[in-house]
Amino acid sequence: MKLLALRWLNNSELLGLLLQIFSSPDDYLFNLHTCSPGEAKKIWKLSIKESFDNKCAYCGSRESLTLDHLVPRYSGGTNEITNLVCACFLCNRDKAHDEWQQWYQRQDFYDPFKEERILKWQKPNKSNYEDRAGVILTRNNFIYKKLKHS
Repeated sequence: MKLLALRWLNNSELLGLLLQIFSSPDDYLFNLHTCSPGEAKKIWKLSIKESFDNKCAYCGSRESLTLDHLVPRYSGGTNEITNLVCACFLCNRDKAHDEWQQWYQRQDFYDPFKEERILKWQKPNKSNYEDRAGVILTRNNFIYKKLKHS
């Protein structure tokens, strides 16, 4: 079963689908029965970074990539995908607990196109929720049958 998960990791189309379906690490843990919890979280984090082409969402750097909470956790931010972006260590540290948009607009590397991309990232397509739920149920049924017969 772990081989199946690794094959998925190499399939960018499936990763994109998983990113749309599972919005938090808990969703991955619940639905990726073929992975350990640590592997599931790693796939989830990598999928966010890959969604930003493995570049900092703010400055575009590829060095020391982390995940940044757009709304900081201490301000009520969550670990949902829509609240996390790929950020280099320097931007993440510099932004700290600031409101991301105000902080970003003060930076020398500010780019309105990147800002718009982050704003779109924050607002998921609500019309897809029913389709996403159907895919989750279908996938869970598929995995259940595979595990039952192995």
